[in-house]
Amino acid sequence: MRTRTILFSAALALGVAAAPLTSLAATATARDATTRLEQAERELAFKAASTKGGPQQDFLLEKRRVDDLIQALESGQVIDPREIDEAVERANMAP
Repeated sequence: MRTRTILFSAALALGVAAAPLTSLAATATARDATTRLEQAERELAFKAASTKGGPQQDFLLEKRRVDDLIQALESGQVIDPREIDEAVERANMAP
């Protein structure tokens, strides 16, 4: 019984000690994603400023979607990495 208590305590201590590391990794990942999205947002803003009519509205709409993702990340929401990749890819693909 005493061995089980010691093992449980050790496992709990390791879990508590590892929690800040996980948080730091998540923060770094969110920061990297935010940076990529901000770059995509700037690219879309430039394309929208260089275009008129319907295509300009498409760029502005996509810029808004990217901005919403940035706001969600900054507020601490978890965003699927595929969604971030797709948003960055759409920004880079657009002429």
